Amino acid sequence: MPIKPAHFCLLPLLALLQTPAYAALDLSFPASPTQRDVPRVGLNMGGWTFYGAEQIMSNVLKNPGFEGRIDRIVLQAREPDLRFVEDDNQWVGSADHFWDGADFEVVTGRGRGLKGKVVESQERGDNDYPQYLLDRVARNVHAGDAIVLTRRETPVKPPNWWVSPPNAAYLSLITGKVRPGSPGKSMLRMAVRPGDRTEIYSFLDSSGAPAGSLMPVNGKWRFSIWLKAVAGKPDLRFSFKRGTFRFFEQTVQVGRDWQQYTVDFTGSELPSTETRESLQVTLSAGGDNAVVAVDDLSLGPAVTTAFRPEVISMLKRLKPGYLRDWQGQLGDTIANRIAPPWQRQNTRYHWSEDGHYLFGLDEFVELCAQVESMPWVIIPSTVTDRELPALAEFLVRKQRLHRFKRWVLEFGNENWNPLFRPGALVNDATHAERAQRVFSLLQNKLAGQPVQYLINIQPANPGRSGPEAEAARISGAALTTAPYYFREMDTQASDAQILAGLFPQDEKPFLQEFKSLSAKPLWLYEYNLHTDGGNAGFDERTRAITGLASGNSLAARALAFYDNDVTHHAVYSLSQIYGFAREKPVDGSRLVPLWGVTRDFAFPTMRPTGLAIELMNRAIGGDMYRLDCTASASASCQSLISLGFINAAKQVSLVVSNPTGETRNLSIAWPGKTLPARWQTLDASSLWANNESPVAGRADPVQIASKPLASAGGKLVLQLPPYAVGVISEKP
Repeated sequence: MPIKPAHFCLLPLLALLQTPAYAALDLSFPASPTQRDVPRVGLNMGGWTFYGAEQIMSNVLKNPGFEGRIDRIVLQAREPDLRFVEDDNQWVGSADHFWDGADFEVVTGRGRGLKGKVVESQERGDNDYPQYLLDRVARNVHAGDAIVLTRRETPVKPPNWWVSPPNAAYLSLITGKVRPGSPGKSMLRMAVRPGDRTEIYSFLDSSGAPAGSLMPVNGKWRFSIWLKAVAGKPDLRFSFKRGTFRFFEQTVQVGRDWQQYTVDFTGSELPSTETRESLQVTLSAGGDNAVVAVDDLSLGPAVTTAFRPEVISMLKRLKPGYLRDWQGQLGDTIANRIAPPWQRQNTRYHWSEDGHYLFGLDEFVELCAQVESMPWVIIPSTVTDRELPALAEFLVRKQRLHRFKRWVLEFGNENWNPLFRPGALVNDATHAERAQRVFSLLQNKLAGQPVQYLINIQPANPGRSGPEAEAARISGAALTTAPYYFREMDTQASDAQILAGLFPQDEKPFLQEFKSLSAKPLWLYEYNLHTDGGNAGFDERTRAITGLASGNSLAARALAFYDNDVTHHAVYSLSQIYGFAREKPVDGSRLVPLWGVTRDFAFPTMRPTGLAIELMNRAIGGDMYRLDCTASASASCQSLISLGFINAAKQVSLVVSNPTGETRNLSIAWPGKTLPARWQTLDASSLWANNESPVAGRADPVQIASKPLASAGGKLVLQLPPYAVGVISEKP
């Protein structure tokens, strides 16, 4: 039978309290806090896409300055032999000659600091491993040592733009001839096709079914472009449309001097879950024997913030203690991370991809300041020593401006994970050595700054992480891991089986393995549901992992971490409407509604996991108290998590989780001067109700509800339903 809890309303407990059969749990604040100055639940910012819920930037165009590309990997030497070096992993090899002329630098081992050029590269060398011929002898380079390769190019096809085959020969990026005042280094050259026009495109908001339109064009928007005639008398037509509807289309005769053209327009699209055609930006050049130069575009809401207002508004609701900047930047340079948008280049760490155009550190840190979150920064694991002073100078400058309570610097992302191998240091000893070196150099530049350094380790086998633990001890860093859960779901799983996956048992043994590795507190860089395994179909998987129960399960997970003194962590992630199943589902649909805690910014819609973060962060923060629990009659305190918080303003809050199938009757001794009259919880008609089908103007089925709170004998009285979370707070 499906479990259908009663509506989460307060029952008349006063009469029950006078009944001998009533089994209550008495909760009280201890005299002293368990931990001081505990942060709120953190959040991974996630990446930026041109098609999904992750369309988060106010300038919606990627690579708006028509800049080039940075390719960067870190190889781990297999058998160095004079000037020949092989990588120890076969699948990370690039096409023959791809790395010819690239810079190399040895970053670990006795040969650290050796620099030069790659003369010739082969996808498969004499021993069937990727092979690189260097321009000098690889002295003191041994097996396992890390060597960073960096390749910069100005490709013919502008990264992150669409070019049809007939147009390709007439488009090129030109360096050194940019518009006046541009921070960039290149511009787009459009030569007009004889007897035709030359065009280039950008497509947006192209998710399609079942997501719908995730970036409706509404309100005041602005388009801006810089143009200059290079040859002949060119005209340029620029347009923005969805299907047959044009928001604007304008043709200008381009003069010999650089000139900026601006179009202000108002969109009236409404949010919709129905499939719409993609948004399309078209630049079309015409004119006999004409050539036009194009530079530094922008398109988006007429605002001054780098991120869309809807994104900022959502983050202010969620109030994450930390924002973690992980968006695939392993192949990036520090200079590119801190470059302004019109200067920033596309970056990648595997040659077969189109690469990433990422938001920068400057925009990210300003966002953290806007939403009052502490910045958690990923240092690319391909970084070289000589780049680190620039990162330190950036942090000092931003800290002087914003006075963050703490910065977090994590070396790479999941170095243990072979998925990231071209940009990660999978070998534990090499990873540990490099992280320790990077942190040592930064500590010399950041002395006195509030910085926490982190080394990531794998969640499946903590015993393998001895080298990282030793590096953390020497450098004063903490270890961080990612305890995802509910990884598999098969078709026709019962509600009991689903709830067992959503509400796993005691976290203490799992966490203790990691906590034993280091005297420093354990950090968690990511966690959430990870239900991409098993053969469950789309509908049944959606019901299980986006329903009310999923939000309450994430809250139970997060509070279990706090209860075990693991107080620094970040849920993954702010936005992503769908991931992909690892196995073939019974219905053939590989879409899985993971990992975003928001469904979209358009309606806007939070998933129950996001509502759980919002709810918890209304209480969490300040000094933390693990409440004393005394059971009466047949009641049991087992599995109940009750945590109190008192902030700097002396406001008292309580968050309590019941991860069981039993109702828990609570009697709470409140330490504040006045007993609160209401409590808050996630509310819906059933554990499986979700917010996946939003309707404009209609309340979402799953919401945070405020309910009346009873008292008796000077204590608060609360009946907490099965699999529920509740918050009581004096905060406004």
